[in-house]
Amino acid sequence: MNITPPTGITPTQATTYNDISRLQILTYPHENKRVHINTPDDEITRKINSILEPYKDECYCITFVGYSAMKYADNNLPGTIIRNKLEQCLQENPDKRLVLVCGATIDGIGMAYKIASEEKFKNILCIGIVSANVDLDERAIIASELNDSTLIKVPSAAINKWETEDENNYQYMLHATWVNGGELVTLSGGQIALKETEKAIEMGIKTTIIRFEPGNLNGKPYETACAVNTKYFTT
Repeated sequence: MNITPPTGITPTQATTYNDISRLQILTYPHENKRVHINTPDDEITRKINSILEPYKDECYCITFVGYSAMKYADNNLPGTIIRNKLEQCLQENPDKRLVLVCGATIDGIGMAYKIASEEKFKNILCIGIVSANVDLDERAIIASELNDSTLIKVPSAAINKWETEDENNYQYMLHATWVNGGELVTLSGGQIALKETEKAIEMGIKTTIIRFEPGNLNGKPYETACAVNTKYFTT
């Protein structure tokens, strides 16, 4: 069935807005928008840049955001989407090094790391970006596919803050894609994923949003826990 776009979305912004089987998908194309983005020159951006320095303009970055601790009600379908997307990126960019950027823990969207470790994806470079507060959470497990050189912990001013941004709300999760080219794939998510998605669209980064339901709400109201669904999809 067709889905009525939420207020504020126009046909020129969204090239597809449809329901494919169980999936509701919204795609924003890449746009060369004349927006001023104050890209910080700090420890975090310098580390990301140094990781990608050997590849310069010869890499394509795909960033995945979505549920983390809340996981997914159906792990198989999100995994299939991630796998298919990686295959597509490899096919469309045969002469470039594919770079996968995601949160650094294994829960939820972190399944992307395990998928990227499959033999056919062995040349994909993985970068994990997470709040330094991960060190305070005994439940958080860092993906084994990451190491000290590809794991980036963003300092936070508050122990309950999980955003990976600076004081000016620059989204580090988008940095590799913004500087080197690529796309964002949002498999639903909460308020952090929503903030990253909104910023990617504002910056003109190609963005695909796919609706999924979480495995649990962690005691939060649906509107907050599933902020991406609340904004972009009708119920």
